Amino acid sequence: MRLFIAFDIPDAIKEVVWELEKGLSKLTDRVRFTPKENMHLTVKFMGEQPDFALIKIKELLSSEVNKHACFKIRFDKAGVFKDIQHPNVLWLGEENPEFERIAATLNKELEIFRRPDNKPFCHLTIGRVKYIKADDLLEAIKFCRDFLKNNELSFMVDTLYLYESKLFKSGAVYRKIEKFHLKGV
Repeated sequence: MRLFIAFDIPDAIKEVVWELEKGLSKLTDRVRFTPKENMHLTVKFMGEQPDFALIKIKELLSSEVNKHACFKIRFDKAGVFKDIQHPNVLWLGEENPEFERIAATLNKELEIFRRPDNKPFCHLTIGRVKYIKADDLLEAIKFCRDFLKNNELSFMVDTLYLYESKLFKSGAVYRKIEKFHLKGV
């Protein structure tokens, strides 16, 4: 099964991001936007895992996640991955030491199942970018940054989820397998 570990986004924040996506859709048709039901903050992508690994992954998450305290996330940046010349993901994010600590812990503890990710970055994927002109991309990023200046997107995270991801032609479908509370919940 294809797995990932993520924090949920509160519904109120999803609604605001959805409004951002609607505004962006008027600027460009070169971004496939993330549906509200799929919005999350990935901490660790696990990829395909055999069924027998699921028990051990759950045990490791159960023993490690509650060592980390609840924390606040506030999106204050917008940009693209890979880079401006080769964009494939449009995101909102922030530098967040608490997010980075928990991601580093899970990278270390779960490396027997999946190689460690590069430096983790707290971000929400707004959409996937396809063949966009540089001027249109820069306009979309500016639109996102202006939106963030006028809309505070902040929330507390207190629960981490293990998800299963199934890919279909119509898009990905996510199913929560189990939840793990951070310290203080």
